[in-house]
Amino acid sequence: MEPTNNNTAPENASPTLPKHLRDKIHGQTRTLVDMLIALNKERHFISPDDAWNALCAKLRSIRKDPNEVTWKCSVHGIRAFINDCFINGSHDIDNLEAKCTYLYEAECTNVYARYVAEKTAVLISYLNEFRRYKNGDEIIADFTKATGGDVNDAPTTQPYYFGFGRYPEWFFRTYLMNHWDEITTNHKLDNAKFRDLMIARHERDIKEYGLEKVLEMNYTPDSPCHPNLLIPHRGGAAPRYVIKGTRETRRYIKSCGNGKGPDSIPELWEFQFAKKLLAEDPKYTRSVEHFIPKDDYTLPVYHQWRGKVDFDSEEEKKAFIDKNR
Repeated sequence: MEPTNNNTAPENASPTLPKHLRDKIHGQTRTLVDMLIALNKERHFISPDDAWNALCAKLRSIRKDPNEVTWKCSVHGIRAFINDCFINGSHDIDNLEAKCTYLYEAECTNVYARYVAEKTAVLISYLNEFRRYKNGDEIIADFTKATGGDVNDAPTTQPYYFGFGRYPEWFFRTYLMNHWDEITTNHKLDNAKFRDLMIARHERDIKEYGLEKVLEMNYTPDSPCHPNLLIPHRGGAAPRYVIKGTRETRRYIKSCGNGKGPDSIPELWEFQFAKKLLAEDPKYTRSVEHFIPKDDYTLPVYHQWRGKVDFDSEEEKKAFIDKNR
């Protein structure tokens, strides 16, 4: 899931991830947008098919050698800098993210490198909620195991943690194809118009009116079957939002997919990679459907298919743990 700013609702991201890092995380759509903008500075695309095919070719090229961008900005960066990023027994995840962002000559490759470094920080922060790291060696071992590693420790497992989902790619390509005339000048892709359509309009509206007002003006519930899924009906490209919590604890989660089924669950992607560590963590016991903390009530509870469980109060959480141990 991509995080969103909502000043009227509780934060939904990991509390160990600094707010300014959460705010700047690119996410899948923004990464694709910025990569194509960088390519367009060189190629000056005259058709949506040419633009899309060039972007796909670039992604294939970047990922061809797993020991290059992905490895340098994740496993290699962690190994090189993690011990420098521990202060008084706790890790400075923001500092690690900055050090993992390896710089390349090509702007397009740098965009993907930044995406990998930020995703690395997100997963480490997610894991830290239940692993409670004390040293850098623990982080290196966990990250490599969670994402999968070959003999060179490159995270090349399937599913691929740094990959893009089918919906974000479909969403991106659909807007590129359907709005080509709107985002071109003299029949060539106009980077300013393209960014405005895909990113800036929605961000500008949120800054001016606030998220809840934008959702009220520009969004509608998907259907009676999915009343908590809000879909945009005007205002350019915009993400889908899933409403979570009660009226008192309401928050809005950007969906990385279509917002239905598994795509409605925040941080489900990270949980898929954390699950193998949870299964062997001595601090947890496994019930039919949950991973339950054995002794420490401050540890999160996880559902085996839906990830971290939210509770309205600490009392509710404690009662749930006592009942299900």
